[in-house]
Amino acid sequence: MSTNSPELRRNKRVLGSPFKSPVKNLANIDAASPSNDVPHNNSNVTSIRNDIDHPSVKNKEIKPILEIFCPICKESMISLNQLNQHIDDEHQKTDEQNLSPEPPVVRRELQIDLLNGDKGFSLSIDEGRKNGNENIRAGLKLSRDANPLKVSPSPSPGAGARGSLRSNERLSRNHWQTPASGSKCSIEGCNKTLSVKQGIVNCRRCGKLFCNVHTNFKVRLRNGPDSNSIPIFESLKYGIWSRVCRNCYNDKLDSIKIVEPKVEDLTGTFKRIRMKKNEDKELMRNKIKKRFIKLVELLVDEDVKKKQRKSQISKWNLFGGSDTNEPTVLEQAIEIVGHDNWMEDSKTHNCTICYIHFNMITRKHHCRLCGSIVCDDLFGERKLCSIMVPINQLLDKLKNLNYGANARSQFLFLLLNECSIRFRCCINCKNHLLYEWKQSQQAKLDLNSTDKLVPLFETNKLLIILKDQIVRYMNRFEYLFQKNEATNGDEIEQVREKLLVYLKDYEGCSNQIKQSFYGRVNNALKLRPEFVDNERLINNVYRGSVFFLQDNLVKFKLLSDKLSELTQMELEDSKNHFAQIEGVQISKNSPTPIGTPEPRLTKKQIRELREQLMVMNEQRFLVENLIDDTIKQRKFDELGSLKENKTELIKRINELEKELGEFGF
Repeated sequence: MSTNSPELRRNKRVLGSPFKSPVKNLANIDAASPSNDVPHNNSNVTSIRNDIDHPSVKNKEIKPILEIFCPICKESMISLNQLNQHIDDEHQKTDEQNLSPEPPVVRRELQIDLLNGDKGFSLSIDEGRKNGNENIRAGLKLSRDANPLKVSPSPSPGAGARGSLRSNERLSRNHWQTPASGSKCSIEGCNKTLSVKQGIVNCRRCGKLFCNVHTNFKVRLRNGPDSNSIPIFESLKYGIWSRVCRNCYNDKLDSIKIVEPKVEDLTGTFKRIRMKKNEDKELMRNKIKKRFIKLVELLVDEDVKKKQRKSQISKWNLFGGSDTNEPTVLEQAIEIVGHDNWMEDSKTHNCTICYIHFNMITRKHHCRLCGSIVCDDLFGERKLCSIMVPINQLLDKLKNLNYGANARSQFLFLLLNECSIRFRCCINCKNHLLYEWKQSQQAKLDLNSTDKLVPLFETNKLLIILKDQIVRYMNRFEYLFQKNEATNGDEIEQVREKLLVYLKDYEGCSNQIKQSFYGRVNNALKLRPEFVDNERLINNVYRGSVFFLQDNLVKFKLLSDKLSELTQMELEDSKNHFAQIEGVQISKNSPTPIGTPEPRLTKKQIRELREQLMVMNEQRFLVENLIDDTIKQRKFDELGSLKENKTELIKRINELEKELGEFGF
């Protein structure tokens, strides 16, 4: 049998490869092939004998061993291990390819869909081949079986008439731009030259030419009213999914609504419910007020009659009788509330407010204004369900009600004297009665609390206006200085003067806050006791103004110094120039004549030193406040650096005061 035969190559594969192992005996090989195919030389088959005299192999049959070849490259091998290693090293990829069937060749082809028109034409790989070999085979099979020019079968019975016509409908192409050599993508910033590789795609809506990258968007479109108009957006299911550019996709009418969640506006419903609740509460308040007026008239009239009965002694009174058959006060109170609103004792077992169960200790009581049954919670252990209200306390707070004749005649007497007239009232009716009075009291409290801060708010508004002006003129001042226009005109000097005025006004407003809300205690500024409730607000406004003033004063001083140096240099240059013309040499070190003594400090220097002194004093005040806060918070590790800063500030203040001398504050 030849070693090059396919059967022998299959038998020589070993464990670890996808082919069969070559471990077979020679008898099987001889049986499978004729004897004349076996070579007689020892080039292919060798016989190796062991010691024949050995007892373990004396009676055994001698088995020849085949010479090993690689079944792939026909290379001779010494052992099976070498063959396995050779196959793993040299033919591993080949084995893997042999394991799987050979896939079809993926070709790059020019795709043009003549029927649908949803895709452009470009040199690209078919999308069906990207989904794996199975999809490729399925697509190839369908392409062989189906006729591409054949019209699709009729739609399912459930499809509508309009949906069945969409398969043959196509969008208008009259507005499409014709490709030309050197055409570029219409997207701004994309300079790609359109080609088969980059793509030459017409947007189905605007008709312009784009590359593949900028036409990777899909929207539903339908034809316009006439053939010359561009397609329009269609949000229904009958629209045709079409390929459009990025601009048309962003211009979609409902593109913003696509990302919006479902919103249900309940504002109108809540307003109606709230209005109904407020109307019910307002109606209840009016009812309670009317009942209170009638009840006051009844109680005052009964009190007057009681006094009259005490003054008159009659026969019926001696025996405990009554002068008339008039109804009792309780019956009249029930009539005021209404029999329907007056709750029955036998049907009520719990308090209508705190829902506590009535027993021998917790008794039932009727409210004389609403008729509900409540408990007597004198000490407020539950919800202050009901109390015995002195009538003069309510009359003092409800003076504007339209009381009856008896109540008006006895009004001053009831207010000035301790009245014994009381009635049972629940907490709900008390709140309804005093609703407007509580609102007026709360408004007065709010007005009193804000009255104290009215100067602060007004000053803060002025600070905001001045701050805007300072920022504006400071930027203008820096701009003119950088352009070196100091010598070309008076504009920079005008800007400087206006900026100085605004800085002074800002400083005055800041000092006004300090004088109005702060006081000096032990040589330190402290907030006045009446403003302790609003300490944080006042401190923030004042510190913000001080910090802003410090930053801008320093910047203004630096620019002013540089401007002064430039002006002085130009002045000296001009003097030297004129001196040279006149033949008089003037030294630069003595710009002024010898006969006129130079003043010790100029007005400008005095003003600048005063500004520095004010800034240093403000910084010392802030550092002192920080030291006090640090001591209160027990942050002693920061205390040393703050004290050093305070010492340096005091030293600098003393130096400035010494320089100013008699021109100081």
